[in-house]
Amino acid sequence: MNITLRHGNDSDNDTCSKIMELALASFQAKDTDRRLLTKQQTPFHFPTPGSLRLLAIVDNKEVAFVDYLISKRHIKYLFVDPEYQYKGLGTKLLYSAQERMKGEVSVNVLCSNELAILWY
Repeated sequence: MNITLRHGNDSDNDTCSKIMELALASFQAKDTDRRLLTKQQTPFHFPTPGSLRLLAIVDNKEVAFVDYLISKRHIKYLFVDPEYQYKGLGTKLLYSAQERMKGEVSVNVLCSNELAILWY
């Protein structure tokens, strides 16, 4: 599998929203906390002012992305299409963003997403 990364911009918002929706739907379908399924979700906002974006591309398809803020050394979003999870895409995006931010970073993680918490 050939993975390439490219810088993203506002024109990628629709693509990133679809990746995010797929990842969240997959997570919620597996989640045992039924409150997440009935609770009104806070909408995600693209882009965060001052943020940068990297997209992961596999076979000419954008399948994952990370939004991050260099000034705060913070990762706002990192989502991978469920069909492409467990293939190293998230790790590649995380390391690339961390390299650009030069050191330790903070991340946002849904508190009930135990797999993501353990992964970070």
